[in-house]
Amino acid sequence: MEASVFYLHPGTCNLRPDSERMGHMALPDTEESENGLVFTGERFIPHQTDPLLALEHYHRYYFASRFAQNKRILDIACGEGYGSAFLSKFARTAVGIDSDGATIAHARKKYAAFPNLTFEIGRCEDSPREGDGFDMAVSFELLEHLDPMGQVKFLENVRRVLKPDGLFVVSSPERNEYAATYQAKNEFHQHEMTLLELKAFLGTFFKHVHLCAQRVLTLSTMWQLEGWQGAQFGFHSRKDLLAEIPSSESFSSPLYLIALCSNNPLPDNVLAESNSFYLDILNSDQTKDFSRWARQLNSEVQKNRDMVADLQQQVEQRTAWAQTLDGQIKGQNDFIEMLKKELEGRTQWALSLESDVARERANANEAKLDFQKSSQELLRIRKELSASFLYRVCAKLRLLPNVWDK
Repeated sequence: MEASVFYLHPGTCNLRPDSERMGHMALPDTEESENGLVFTGERFIPHQTDPLLALEHYHRYYFASRFAQNKRILDIACGEGYGSAFLSKFARTAVGIDSDGATIAHARKKYAAFPNLTFEIGRCEDSPREGDGFDMAVSFELLEHLDPMGQVKFLENVRRVLKPDGLFVVSSPERNEYAATYQAKNEFHQHEMTLLELKAFLGTFFKHVHLCAQRVLTLSTMWQLEGWQGAQFGFHSRKDLLAEIPSSESFSSPLYLIALCSNNPLPDNVLAESNSFYLDILNSDQTKDFSRWARQLNSEVQKNRDMVADLQQQVEQRTAWAQTLDGQIKGQNDFIEMLKKELEGRTQWALSLESDVARERANANEAKLDFQKSSQELLRIRKELSASFLYRVCAKLRLLPNVWDK
């Protein structure tokens, strides 16, 4: 990755290229998919995210490189390792630490050719190893990934591993502006801070804290085709076409905050490096990259819209089908209610009929008993008559019925 950085000097609005320093940059610039590192949102992976995010991350390491010359540097939460490798081009030695073993294994393999660079597995709360203190420590986009207690332990460890006059360079999103920009909570962030909160927090560990703002801006650049390297560049910022932003105002709200921290006063040359523009020559046609990225996003958005429209159509069809089913179910329920009422009526009729049958059975049983009694009485009478001589004479004369003929 070859790049140029231009530094804006307050007051004069002069821009100068720093190509002699950037000429040292010679990091691999090929995609790494065979190692299985995939961008999830927690760690930045080169070539696996949008160009704007890449500019933000690369710029921080270029900014830190201004203070890295011949220093012993610790890169905390180094991730993929590209930043540690870049800083090692300027440093005496550089150590990158990260808590993820697979990420460290990837970094050791990819950047094995850098002789003064080592990678170690470790948490930000722990010193990477015993020995002399570090001249400089950097940690970009880690602080917000910790809870408040973890942030305190992290800063205590940074202060412990740094030399008394060491420099700590740290970045973190500005909570209010980050929320307003993205309108969604980052699932990996545990505790973000506002500008004032961050300055107060860092001030409890370091006597001197110098804050800078960072944000990717849309810039139009004009330069003369010959001799531009030695020319002055004017910096213009505006709210509208006819009104520039006064020098007393900030031309943009900080999306990220970069802090330079030390227990020694920060030298003027350090503070003078705070204003800078980062231009990536490799992506000189950045607008094309952004356009391709935007077209890709638009294509994905359109696919999502088509999918949503298809799902809405399916929902409408299923809603109509459900309404039809509701009507059928209501009709079936009405029919069931009618059957229930008819069943209740027939049940009452059956109960009444059963009562009538029981009553008739009782009457039949009573008649049967009466008949049995009558039969017994008739037999008794027959016996009495058969015993009567007078009756038999009268019966023979047919003056009385003959009971034996019956």
